[in-house]
Amino acid sequence: MRKIAFVALAALFISNSAAASTLTFDELRDARFGRPIGDGYQGFNWSNFNVLEGALLPLSGYAAGMVSAPNVAFNGFGTPASLSVSADPFLPMIDFTLTSGDFTGAWNDGLSITVQGFNGATMLHSVTFVVSSTAPTLVTFNWANLTEVTFSSSGGTRNPSYLGDGTNFALDNLVVNGPNPMPEPASLLLLGSGLVATVTRFRRRRSARNV
Repeated sequence: MRKIAFVALAALFISNSAAASTLTFDELRDARFGRPIGDGYQGFNWSNFNVLEGALLPLSGYAAGMVSAPNVAFNGFGTPASLSVSADPFLPMIDFTLTSGDFTGAWNDGLSITVQGFNGATMLHSVTFVVSSTAPTLVTFNWANLTEVTFSSSGGTRNPSYLGDGTNFALDNLVVNGPNPMPEPASLLLLGSGLVATVTRFRRRRSARNV
């Protein structure tokens, strides 16, 4: 019966998990001159993330950082940006896994990027890495149980071949798993009641056969 209970619990959690998705940003329209990524894209809330057709700025890391055409995401004005899931206390708890992403300095070589992963107000992970402006750098995270990820960038040296400057970064092919709705207490209670009923019936039938 322990095996039955384990299988049932596993089925509940698997049914509430989503497969990994690659966010290419390529299906977002009206990105010719850059525009904010709206809340709801791929199930996330987006803060200070814009989308741009990279090829429109050939002398930039936006073009160099395209892993899939035509769009890349970037942090507006080179200031911190984030993605998150709903923290509404009246909704089921939701989390996600940040797997990897391709990062490029839009204007600066040696751009430093800090990524931090949170569950609620608790920071679970933090990493800082340096990227170039001429090719994307694939960064692997594999951070689970997140409700928010923040991205901030600083430093570096302007690429003299480019027309602009600043601490913007280009982001493409962000791989995430989720958002994943966690089992609600009511669902767990219902499952527990069903397991109790199943165990009771099993024991009664076994007792009847032994009489």
